[in-house]
Amino acid sequence: MTKSKLRENVFRILFQYEFNKDMDPKDVIDSYIEDHDDDISEVRDALTERSLSVIDVLDIIDEKLEKNISGWPLKRLGRVEFAILRLGVYEVLMDKDVPNGVAINEAVELAKKYGGEESSSFVNGVLGKILKAEGQNE
Repeated sequence: MTKSKLRENVFRILFQYEFNKDMDPKDVIDSYIEDHDDDISEVRDALTERSLSVIDVLDIIDEKLEKNISGWPLKRLGRVEFAILRLGVYEVLMDKDVPNGVAINEAVELAKKYGGEESSSFVNGVLGKILKAEGQNE
């Protein structure tokens, strides 16, 4: 499985998790993997590890998002954009193995595929603003 496909599956897990916050994150991930077992069985461990890594720091990620999305409380964001931004912030600020430009580009591509008409430019702008605020470059 490509890194892009792994990333897409993590996004889909984060999206699903948003609607099942009362469940243990591991149970949400396991349920997702069971539903998609034929497609992702060979990357089960990587997918679980990656998803839990993001979920473990959602409070920090959400704090960064709140500071950089003017006039929009997080609860008003579309759930698709919210999940994409959470993954994007994780990758640009916390995953040193993913170059910032790649992380932003991949988030924009997910927004084009799953989001609304304006989603990709919104995601691009928010992630760019966060990088700038953190003193990092694309």
